[in-house]
Amino acid sequence: MSGIRYKKIAFLAPRADLTREAFLDYWERVHGPTVAAAPDYGRWRHRYVQNHVVAPGPFGAPPAFAGMAM
Repeated sequence: MSGIRYKKIAFLAPRADLTREAFLDYWERVHGPTVAAAPDYGRWRHRYVQNHVVAPGPFGAPPAFAGMAM
């Protein structure tokens, strides 16, 4: 089973006390590097990817989340 890889996808939304901008800043500049520097990161994760919402959806509606991580 050592060759099996799983993918975890998380849709992220800011806490109520954070603006979207503050959330994105924290997520990119604090959370991402913290995850990557965790002990045994490479043992449990192949890679960490952040996808940030940059524009409204195709119908102009605001997205229900600020981004997605894999």
